Order: sequence, then structure tokens, then C-alpha cells
Amino acid sequence: MKICAPTNFDDALLGPLAEAGTYEVYGKLTADAVGGGRTSHILPVVDRKKLASHVAAVHKAGIRFNYLLNAASMGGMETTASGYRAIRRILDMLCTLSVDSITVTNPVLLQLSKRHNPSLEVKVSAFANVSSPLQARFWVNMGADVITPCPVLLNRELCILQEMASSVKAEYQVIANNNCLQSCPFYSTHANLVSHTSQKGHWSRGYMIDYCLVNCRTFRLLDPSCYIRGDWIRPEDAQVYESLGMGQLKLVNRSNPTAEIIARVKAYAAGRFDGNLLELVEQGRDFKLEAKQTLSSKARMARTFVRPLLSNPLRMKELSGLVFPYKPLVHIDNRKLDGFIDFFRTHSCLGHDCSRCGYCQETARRVISVEGSSLDDYRVRYREALDKFLDGYYFRWK
Repeated sequence: MKICAPTNFDDALLGPLAEAGTYEVYGKLTADAVGGGRTSHILPVVDRKKLASHVAAVHKAGIRFNYLLNAASMGGMETTASGYRAIRRILDMLCTLSVDSITVTNPVLLQLSKRHNPSLEVKVSAFANVSSPLQARFWVNMGADVITPCPVLLNRELCILQEMASSVKAEYQVIANNNCLQSCPFYSTHANLVSHTSQKGHWSRGYMIDYCLVNCRTFRLLDPSCYIRGDWIRPEDAQVYESLGMGQLKLVNRSNPTAEIIARVKAYAAGRFDGNLLELVEQGRDFKLEAKQTLSSKARMARTFVRPLLSNPLRMKELSGLVFPYKPLVHIDNRKLDGFIDFFRTHSCLGHDCSRCGYCQETARRVISVEGSSLDDYRVRYREALDKFLDGYYFRWK
């Protein structure tokens, strides 16, 4: 499969990624008029000059560059004169920089690109929630080149993926190492929330309380089988998806350190990994906290979150203590998951009740262990944080 990797705009990434056979890297400006799928404050500072130099370096390494215009919500700016002009400027800029493709969620961006900038290949984002062959056909008929099926609904629906690929002619991309909950009730809300925090000119300027993530982690801590009921794809199982017609494998996350991105790409390129699966997939900690924060990065965080009219910054600081330690407490033995995917060749999760099935609960008991102290402390802390949010604690000064 073609591997599509995140870039943190460190040119040192490119040699190892090229050696691993990476097809494409993806990224974007820290903020632009459209917005994207990550909050600005966790991303590297990237202006147009940095974007141009990195795209050139990417191409020199023999890799394609995909620019993300994948905001789940643009606040309606695309229906205004100023918004229209801003979108056109971005598309023209990307063509000037020889960007190869873009990823979109909003169908209007696809239509505008195909009309005015037809040289750009267009990928449909996971945020578009494509979950049936009919939805895929609508996008393809509008000109989409690559479809990303909704991972939280379809990554375990092998029959639907195969039907989609065989009936609707396009290239397909699956996201391999995200760790969203299967059928997550916060998926669309979370996508909308983070989209505005990287939208240039939005009132948030990157600020948000990620109550979606607090809920997500709380679910997992209370029921560890939720770690198994994620939307991840093991390196060993990528070939299964390729056989279904999925041609591209997208890896996350572009806020991660260079070494972490390289390690993940190498694992998926090799098609095998021995160790803790959570070293490959996104889970309960923030990699950015492991790097020593510079004075400028601290100032950036302060500008984003010290906003007394939005929340109490002294109380907001408590949320930073929720992240897990560097070595995850939860350990998922990847070798014990050999054969795990075979169950889903004939079983549909969309059509069955998890509480009646029990497959993931049984798998969790077999493959998950906890390193060191128990998760009880984290369960209490996450529940308290969620209760405080719902009671308005972070928004009060008394």
C-alpha cells in the first residue's frame, strides 16, 4: 500500500521516510482561512516561506505533498465574498508551490478546486464521514480522486469497504493508527471543534477545552475493551485492507516528534511490529509535553489559553495534569492480536450490539495489561475533570 505520512516540517524526516518508501506526506500552515483537523497551538509554526521550502525538499526526496483543507466546519465563510476570495487565494498559492494534492471535507472546496485548479488531485477527508458506496459515488461524481472512508464507522466493516471499492471507481485511503472509539458519539463534534481552532481570524485563536478527548479517555479507563474497539489497523493487517481495494494507508499525527513519526512509518512499511500497539497509535498522552518547551513556545501557549474572558486560566492549568506518562500504563501485546482481524471478515459491528457480541471484551482480557500502578487514579482524575467542566468550574473565578 502507498504510505501517506504526517510531516512536522522537519526536513530531517524526509530521508528516512523516502527510504521506507513513503508515497506522500501531508501538512498545512499553522493557520489558514479554511482550518484543519488539529489545533494550531500543538502544531509547528509554519508560514508560507517555510511551506514553500519544505514542499521543495519533499519533492527532492521523491515524495508527494498533500495540503490539508480538511476543516469539518468553516463557519459559513465559504458562502461570503471574502471567504470565496480567501479560498481561491489558497488554492492558487498551492498550485504556485507545486503542491500535488489537497484533502477536503467540504464539497464546495472540491468543486472550486476542480473548476479553477484542476491540476490538484483532491482527497476526501475522513471528516466527511463517507460510510456507504452511495456517498462515495456522490463524491466521485463531483470529481474526487481519493476517498477516505469514515474510520470510526468502517475500519472494521470489511464487507462494506470491499463493496465500496469494487463498485465506485476511485482510489481509497484508510487511516491506520488513529485511536478513535468505534462509532464515537463525539467524532463529528470533535472535528468541528478542532477545525475552528486552526482557522485564521476565528475568535478562538486556537483556544479550546477538549472535553471530547476527556470523555474519550474516560470511556477507555472505565472500560478497557474500548482500547480494542478503536479504529486502528495493525501493520500486519494492512494487507487485508489492500486486498479489499484500499490503496493508501494514512498514518497520524503531525504534531509528533520526528523520531516518533519515522518509527511508525518504518513499522507499517515493514508490516510487522513486536511490542505495545499503543506505541504506534494515538492514545492517552501528549507527545509535545516530552520536548523541552522553549520560551517562545511557552509564550505561544500563554497567548492561546490565558484568556480570562473565556475561562479561568489558573483552573485551566489543572487539565495539563491529565496526560499519561511517557511509557503508557496500558500495554497491548501486538503479537497476541495475530488473527484478530479475521473475525471481521464475516461480522458487522454496525449491525450488532457489542454487549451481546463480547469479542472485543474477551480480546481485551487476553491482550491488555497495566504496567506499574493501576488505572484507578486516572479514572478518578478524568471523572473529576469532566464533572468540573459540566459544573462550570473552569469558567468561574470563585
